[in-house]
Amino acid sequence: MDLNRLGKEIHYFRSLRGLSQQELARDICNQSEISRIESGKAFPTLQTLYFISLKLNVPITYLLHTSMNERVDYIEETMSLINELVLHKQYKEVYELTKAELKRTDELEGSYVHFLRWQHAVAAFEMNRMSIEECIGQIEAALQDQTARFLFTAQGLEEKMCNSLAILYAEKKHFSRSFYYYDRIISQETMSQSDPELLLKVFYNYGKALFEAGELEKAEKIINKGIRQSKKLGNMTFLGQLYYQRGCCKETREEPSASKDFFKAYAFMEETGKVVLQAIIYEEKEDYFMNETVRSLYPFPKK
Repeated sequence: MDLNRLGKEIHYFRSLRGLSQQELARDICNQSEISRIESGKAFPTLQTLYFISLKLNVPITYLLHTSMNERVDYIEETMSLINELVLHKQYKEVYELTKAELKRTDELEGSYVHFLRWQHAVAAFEMNRMSIEECIGQIEAALQDQTARFLFTAQGLEEKMCNSLAILYAEKKHFSRSFYYYDRIISQETMSQSDPELLLKVFYNYGKALFEAGELEKAEKIINKGIRQSKKLGNMTFLGQLYYQRGCCKETREEPSASKDFFKAYAFMEETGKVVLQAIIYEEKEDYFMNETVRSLYPFPKK
């Protein structure tokens, strides 16, 4: 029985719900007992755990599973490895690893199996071993499995799978379905806490898809939300891309202020070390960067 893991999960969900230890303990137990449970020094009675699960809106079966499943470490390590491979676009390795893991589905729990099927489908598509329609079908089938729904939410998988679907549908120019999945992600109230970087990425991708669909006004509105959220969170990861996409919207409408957004995009690319994207912006929007006043303010490369 893993008391530390159970304690960490209770602490995570308590923080997610915005509760203090004292608020969680009210009408259940003493605050000191919650502290001992979260630090892994005590295991609650089933009655206490049941009332904790009710207040946190988490199935008691999930908390029991967390504390008793000896394979959790292995699963988390494997998921972490796959995510790292995806980050570096090593799709062949992802494909082979997920294929090997899926051969042992009888030994594995539901949400992990769906995670593997999702990543396997995306890797197969990226390697041209699966059509975009097949890839979409497999991810949507996983999302519709109600037995794994809570674990999807708890592990943040639902939003990530929806993001994959939104990107795939946009690639097929099925924009209404793409927008449906982007809206589904943004509607999650806890996204800014659970995975702020994914949320910012979604704002950028959503704005880009709206731009490609010709919905410039809505695109700019979504992008502005992304810019505000980036500043609120103090996260500059996608600010460069967001300003660039807003500049593209303004450029299409022939607004002079487009230049300011391209300059900001360039500067934030510099700040975040995205030199490849920085070079692409300069090459694509070179005319905007020829003004001598502007060149004196930003470290643009010399021709």
